[in-house]
Amino acid sequence: MRLLNPKQIWAVGGGKGGVGKSFITGNLGAMLAQRGYRVVLVDMDLGGANLHTWLGVNNPDRGVSEFVGHFVENVDQLLIPTGINNLSLISGARDGMEIANLKHTQKLRFLRALQRLEADCVLLDLGAGTAYNTIDFFLLADTHLLIVVPEPTSIENAYRFIKNSFYRKLRSDSSEQGFRNAVEQLLLSNNPQGIRTPKDLINYMRRQGGELGRFIER
Repeated sequence: MRLLNPKQIWAVGGGKGGVGKSFITGNLGAMLAQRGYRVVLVDMDLGGANLHTWLGVNNPDRGVSEFVGHFVENVDQLLIPTGINNLSLISGARDGMEIANLKHTQKLRFLRALQRLEADCVLLDLGAGTAYNTIDFFLLADTHLLIVVPEPTSIENAYRFIKNSFYRKLRSDSSEQGFRNAVEQLLLSNNPQGIRTPKDLINYMRRQGGELGRFIER
């Protein structure tokens, strides 16, 4: 059995720790594996990875750092059996402090390697917060899952996660289209246009029309 679009990468984020991202990632992966899909779980809680513990896997002897640091060139070498048929794990448990500050080229290299895996679905278990690593891997995925619980702190952090993801994507796309400076001015906290939310920003850019208006519509 295969997914409709082979080699899908799903990112599981949420902004706040303790809302169940690893729980959802692990259970979703196990369910898909039991249905015959080849699934790889990737612990991307860089600096605080413990998905292996949730899965009952002994402390891994290899992880993301080995690939990023070119100690291994094939990401297949990082795959760890989980005891569940069709379900493998790439751990981040042995990663050092340097893994928390990946360059953009390193992120793209790792993502391309994940896309080459012999798997139907790759699930990224992201860490809490809105660090660039977390946001970038969330945006680079094919499918985005946001985990929220009915608590004020979780809802607040989820909104902040969505807002920062939107702004990060906007900055990246505007740079490619030559609008980076204009967008940066609008994102300043003390911008004279009074923009405070993503909705404010979208409405303002639409009202401007021209290239800026067409850009936001895309």
